[in-house]
Amino acid sequence: MKQMGMDTYEDKFKVALDVWKEAQVQQRTFNDLLFRIRNIAFVFAGVAVGGVGTLISKDTGLSVPGYLLIFASIPWVSLYLLDRYYYHLLLMAAVRVSEEIEAKFFSQHNIPPLSQYITKFNRDKPIPIPFINAKTGREKVTFFYALPLMTSLGVGFYFIYKNLFASVLVSLAVGGVLLFLEKSSYKKNDD
Repeated sequence: MKQMGMDTYEDKFKVALDVWKEAQVQQRTFNDLLFRIRNIAFVFAGVAVGGVGTLISKDTGLSVPGYLLIFASIPWVSLYLLDRYYYHLLLMAAVRVSEEIEAKFFSQHNIPPLSQYITKFNRDKPIPIPFINAKTGREKVTFFYALPLMTSLGVGFYFIYKNLFASVLVSLAVGGVLLFLEKSSYKKNDD
């Protein structure tokens, strides 16, 4: 049975272009949501650090600020999970739709594959920190949340237990677990 309006390649291209345009709108929407989530995370972190500073200045001892830093990590992890495992996946789905349309139609019309260029550029620019090889968007998001989380937990444990070695160990263990889970959660070619 013949579909109405989809007889020629040009008709298919017009529909694909409309879908591509909608995918671009969705990408902007998800990027905006992700930036808002990350803004909330930084505001929350700033409030927690301000609370710790206030508690230290009032000479409450270091254990109370330590507990505050540890408990402040709970909403931080919640925001990470929302960012990385919900909205980031939706963003990547919109990017994949764009890339598939670009691969199928754009080269035949001499249109630059914008989404493909952005993905390649992002992967070609890893975070320039030794031992951190975060290339994909998902790895960079995890690093974005892991570093403050590791710091907060490490300093919090130090304030409570006054043991630098244990604090560093906790901090590195948390970071190692996050990065291991991130690296093992998807195939190599996923973003």
